[in-house]
Amino acid sequence: MSDPLHPETGQPLLSDVNRALRDHWLTLRGEGPGLPSWDAFDPVAVPRLLPYLVVVEVVGDPPVIRYRLVGTFITELAGRDATGRTLDAALYGDRLEAMIWTFRRCAEKAVPLATLGSVHFAEKEWVTAEHIFLPFAWGLNADRAGIVLSGLDVLAGDQRLAGRSRDVELILVWRK
Repeated sequence: MSDPLHPETGQPLLSDVNRALRDHWLTLRGEGPGLPSWDAFDPVAVPRLLPYLVVVEVVGDPPVIRYRLVGTFITELAGRDATGRTLDAALYGDRLEAMIWTFRRCAEKAVPLATLGSVHFAEKEWVTAEHIFLPFAWGLNADRAGIVLSGLDVLAGDQRLAGRSRDVELILVWRK
């Protein structure tokens, strides 16, 4: 069944930041079918990407999502640093479900996800952002995503969302 809020488009990633992050994740994963271990991620290997990164941990059932790190580009865009905070209604109000859908889907399915949508935070829905969400094994359960590493880049002038509701996030092909 098609999800009207998350239509699959077949469109590629356009952001150089997100493509570089994807390529780094693929290198860490190697040829195997499993997830890369979070221990394998070294921020020193991707210094130019750090301002655009978000790291969340996903724990429990139902899953609770907590920011471990929010990059400086994102904190400046949001006007706040949410590092250490749980993604909850106190932080996002009625936009909570839109904020956690992508992190939860990436973690539950343990596969990457790429989206294009309006920014759901800081009352800046007019900002179009491309995201990539990359799962990492963490802790004792190596075949389940306990960490999701996300890249966020703003695409000025991108018209792919024109005429759509602010609630719509286009699903992009993360491998393209």
